Amino acid sequence: MFEIFRTLDQVERDVAARYRDVGQITVADLARAISRQGPLLLVDVREVDEFAVSRLRGAVRLDPGASVAAARSRLSGNVRGRVLVLYCSVGRRSSAMARRIQAAMAADGATGVLNLRGGIFAWHNAGLPLVNARGATRYVHPFNATWGRLLTHRDLASRVPV
Repeated sequence: MFEIFRTLDQVERDVAARYRDVGQITVADLARAISRQGPLLLVDVREVDEFAVSRLRGAVRLDPGASVAAARSRLSGNVRGRVLVLYCSVGRRSSAMARRIQAAMAADGATGVLNLRGGIFAWHNAGLPLVNARGATRYVHPFNATWGRLLTHRDLASRVPV
């Protein structure tokens, strides 16, 4: 059963506690790493409709239910020498995926597998850039009504690409 959280910070603490074996990166640290053009691979662990609304520039989508073999196939050839940063809406699905694939990605040459603390919601709440197939966007998929309450700018929540 999922608890109802009042703040994204509560969710972030809960995810970090549940997934102690998964490294976390803050939105500020990820933004700095992206600006330095570090050896990153951004992996969006959300559903197709969520990804269509917005994503971090350059992210590849990995189905949240993907097996280790499917993840290896999808990310094949892109992990050697790179840090994988996985994200979803708030960090639960991406932390679960990071836990599942971190050993395989290390065996394939990744230098790390991290979860974006607070997910795309934290990124969006910080006012950092998002894109979709049309280019830059200010919108983010709310996942559902309960989780969508954690968005600072609820007026910028959309279930379709804008």
